[in-house]
Amino acid sequence: MEDDYYSIESILAENQKIQCTFKVDVPDMGHLDGGKVGDIKALSKVQIPLWMAYILIFS
Repeated sequence: MEDDYYSIESILAENQKIQCTFKVDVPDMGHLDGGKVGDIKALSKVQIPLWMAYILIFS
């Protein structure tokens, strides 16, 4: 990833949003869906940036 720091393709790819289906309830993250609901419920579909999906998957 260090080699791609100034790569336009990498910058554009990380700003792409993908649709994710959450398998578990996630408390206090409802703002990711743009709503005022406090929690994301299991089986909710939310579009999030690609970089955030990596963080949620691997943490």
